[in-house]
Amino acid sequence: MSKIWTAVLVVSVILLANPGMCQHFDFDTTDVNASVLVRDLVLTGRHIEEGDELGVFTPEGLCAGATVINNPEQGIGLAAWGDDGLTPEIDGFREREEYNFRYWDDSEEAETDIEGIFLLEGSPTWQASDIVILDMEEGGRHYTPTPTGNRHHIICSGVTIFEGDNRFPPGDLDQIGIITPGGVPAGLIVWDADEEMAAGWAFGDDPETGEVVEGFVEGESFTFRFWSRDGGWDTLATAFIVDGDTCFVDQDTLYHNIVPHETTVELELRGSPAPRIPDTPASFVLKGIYPNPMNRAGWVSLVLPYPSVVRLELFDLCGRKVGVLFDRQLPGGERRVRIDPGGFASGEYVCRIIVSGQNRSMRLIFMK
Repeated sequence: MSKIWTAVLVVSVILLANPGMCQHFDFDTTDVNASVLVRDLVLTGRHIEEGDELGVFTPEGLCAGATVINNPEQGIGLAAWGDDGLTPEIDGFREREEYNFRYWDDSEEAETDIEGIFLLEGSPTWQASDIVILDMEEGGRHYTPTPTGNRHHIICSGVTIFEGDNRFPPGDLDQIGIITPGGVPAGLIVWDADEEMAAGWAFGDDPETGEVVEGFVEGESFTFRFWSRDGGWDTLATAFIVDGDTCFVDQDTLYHNIVPHETTVELELRGSPAPRIPDTPASFVLKGIYPNPMNRAGWVSLVLPYPSVVRLELFDLCGRKVGVLFDRQLPGGERRVRIDPGGFASGEYVCRIIVSGQNRSMRLIFMK
């Protein structure tokens, strides 16, 4: 964590210990908290102004901390207060509870749930004295990598979209997904139309999570996908390595400093991508697994905005991958994928669904 962000976070939490500073969100302070820094906050169609408020909530909807926004360009810091075990009522977070955030627009007098929360550092659930750094974007991101401590820097020096004899540049906030050979989204680059290039991180796999694969392993090649924010389409891009490593390289440790490797690429998109199916969302939706629990064959129900490769992976609760239930191309639209628990023992599992560099997970119980 940089010294600048650490200083902003510490000062912000000290200043925000008094709940009286907030006019909209109401919460109690206790003797324990986690420190949260929102590095970047993007609200679609809304300008972030001084005097607005950001609140953090428990899964039960209890406000457990908030701050008045003063200078959003310097980051937004707040304390997420923990429950006071000496009082009978619940007045804050309990260990391992998930964070939820809401934004108060003071001029519009409107409150908004923020669903796109992207962890950069710290635990994804509440822990006493933890330091958490987040990015937030209302409406979320198309590609959803899992940040790890092993990173490879990717610079995209240009994107050219060919359609016939015509060339088009990428649009503002279009996204580039960095995908592993196994189809896992392991990196993200967000394009800024005011800049000539953009950069992001490709994340390596975390060996401490066992057989759960979050990112690249040493020597794996990069695959790039491109998502058009305005067009709502997602397609594979052709990549040309301009400089640097041609595959993922684990970070080196040199004099106690982490030195990430770097790759510069240019991307080309040729031909018209498959059009999005009418009346479908911009990204795939997991509707559910039925029945759940199941003792015979069941179904995974999902909505695909365009033809996509769908892969279903099964993990036990220790994070070990125990099998692949499905892996092939499906047409766009509402689809049902048949799954059969016959080869697996009774118990609780996690089913991960991967579609075009995005993934969703859902608990699944087999009963025989």
